[in-house]
Amino acid sequence: LELHIGAAEHNAYAQEVVEAMQAALETDGQIEIDAPHGDAWVQEESERPLLLIAGGTGFSYVRSILDHCVAQNKTNPIYLYWGARDNCQLYAKDELVEIADKFANVHF
Repeated sequence: LELHIGAAEHNAYAQEVVEAMQAALETDGQIEIDAPHGDAWVQEESERPLLLIAGGTGFSYVRSILDHCVAQNKTNPIYLYWGARDNCQLYAKDELVEIADKFANVHF
């Protein structure tokens, strides 16, 4: 399970959530979360190019789709655009560069 939490220093609520999660992990190791409420899927049989667009922590959806496509050895072109307010918020940028370097059909 991978969580993507936008917890910028200026966002007091997000910082509070992170601190509560850290405290829970230190005491009993349990955190209760609510499942995502959107739809993220890929048309498996399609060979058309795939365009993945995300902003901020919405990247978690496209990351799961990208990881799935790579694991399934999909060969259709995959274009990933990920926007953020600051470059430092692109927290998985280096990983995406590595994926794009490793798989010729992935463009970031």
